[in-house]
Amino acid sequence: MTKIKEKFSLRLLAVILALAMVVTLMPAMTKAATPTLTAAGITVQFGDPDYDETSPEADMIFTGSGTTYTVNYSGEFNDYTVSDQTTYYPYILALFVTSGSGKITEIEGTGLTYEQYTSGSKMGITITLDESYTGQRSLAITTSSGTITLNFNTPHAYTIKKVTTTPTALNGYLPVGQFASGSMWGTPYSDGTASSGTTPKIVGGYSSVGISLGAAGGYVEYAFALNNSTSRPYGIDFIVYGNAFVGNPEAGSVKVYGTTDGYNWDWYELAGSLYYADSTVRDVDVTYKKVETTDSTFTSAGIWYKVEKDGTTLKNWTKFNSNTAVTWWPESEDEGYMGNPVPIGDSSLVTISSDKTEITYKGITLVDDTNTNADYAFGYADVTPNGSSYGTVTSNPYVYSTTGGNGFDLDWAVDENGNPVQLTSITKVRVYTSAVLNTSTSTASAPVFTTPAIFGETSAEVCGIYAVSAGTETLSETSVSGATLSVTGVSSPALASTITSANTYEVAAGEEITVSYGTLSGVSIYVNGASGTGSASTTFTLEGEEEQIIRVIAKDSTTGLPYIGYCKLVGVAAEE
Repeated sequence: MTKIKEKFSLRLLAVILALAMVVTLMPAMTKAATPTLTAAGITVQFGDPDYDETSPEADMIFTGSGTTYTVNYSGEFNDYTVSDQTTYYPYILALFVTSGSGKITEIEGTGLTYEQYTSGSKMGITITLDESYTGQRSLAITTSSGTITLNFNTPHAYTIKKVTTTPTALNGYLPVGQFASGSMWGTPYSDGTASSGTTPKIVGGYSSVGISLGAAGGYVEYAFALNNSTSRPYGIDFIVYGNAFVGNPEAGSVKVYGTTDGYNWDWYELAGSLYYADSTVRDVDVTYKKVETTDSTFTSAGIWYKVEKDGTTLKNWTKFNSNTAVTWWPESEDEGYMGNPVPIGDSSLVTISSDKTEITYKGITLVDDTNTNADYAFGYADVTPNGSSYGTVTSNPYVYSTTGGNGFDLDWAVDENGNPVQLTSITKVRVYTSAVLNTSTSTASAPVFTTPAIFGETSAEVCGIYAVSAGTETLSETSVSGATLSVTGVSSPALASTITSANTYEVAAGEEITVSYGTLSGVSIYVNGASGTGSASTTFTLEGEEEQIIRVIAKDSTTGLPYIGYCKLVGVAAEE
């Protein structure tokens, strides 16, 4: 049991903030008056009685008698659905207890965690239900005159009911490049201007003159509601159509705003075939600066860039190109960018200086810039020419094709550290330019961008985004029976859909490590940046305590799902 501890009354603000977080995730609901429960000398109520009632707390009800009660949710669901509405409720709630004749002495929780805050005779309790707990979740509140027990059913994550075929709204757009003048490929609006109030391109369908994203990090973001499904061909959930043609891929990466549990939402990268490659630079911030007045750092006018990771500068201020005059800068006044009037989207992924002379794109991935389409095996937009069967997967996305756009599987999602996450739903999608690294001079510790020019700028384009229709049956995963994973210095390594201590291995730092996987006849195999038919392997070295995630994807020729497995290697220096 947990003894009650008196805490500073302002800590009640944390409960209110937790409640506000829940409200943002729930649809608007018509509520009835919140019921209260009085027993054992105390009064219990969901939601703070000193504030207006809000959902979901306003829609919680107590059923039972005496001192034992079951808690249920009675609200509506609107855009969300669950398997059993009669036992649905959120997994985090704010409960308030007011002492009457009984003094609260102890609280005991089973299958849940909680924080408690006191202010005079009123106590706030933030309850978080443990979704993995299989028994009855309960909260027992003991007073000087008895105990009240509240029983909670298993929380159900809600999923999106009103999924969309194409994006429903433009959330943001911000390029740096030759089309940053707000016309043609540089406007997100179908009337060819950067004006607000006109129809956004790509919303509701395909745009033959799409949107140019400009330099590394430049993006377009849309509202796009979609649930993850194992019933779509090849596991592909949606397709992005660009302006690609053979011999000129301009690869763009994709982030999605999604949830792993139906409650918590965040941005995740859909890791393409090169994401774990040695040459790739992951989770960095790229800052561009508009320079009109020179000094000792910025020695000529134009646009400059720098690359940073976790506060460390990987590439200090470098001139973007002699041709990048300030006309390539996305002005706000006459060209409509920077939120005036074109929206900029989620500001957690981009920052703009107060004087509008610096733009920082945050948490982006940079990959090699090549002219060979097949180098971007999967997971990149504007690589494969479109065709005309929008929203239909026309061929195996793990085998290079010359038409059909580029499909994306929500099962490729990773967090900022490259760890896999299992998304259930998304509500936003953001496509940004990522193929910018100069293969002859760039390294992961000092990334160098290719030289842009009017007829040579690597800039991903987007002409359409379509959801893939799901079937009625769950597709079978590619069989990898008999396949073996081999890692230098590791005995019997294992792969899993997530990374835990059970599939994290130590390897000798400073020595060459070979990772190979196979053999599977006729199956496409991807091991980080390496690929092959039947087997694939890659080599690298790790420094002391440096980590490397290994991802294996195996896909046969059927329309079924790929096999995706992970493990992690940690470099350990030899003892002297």
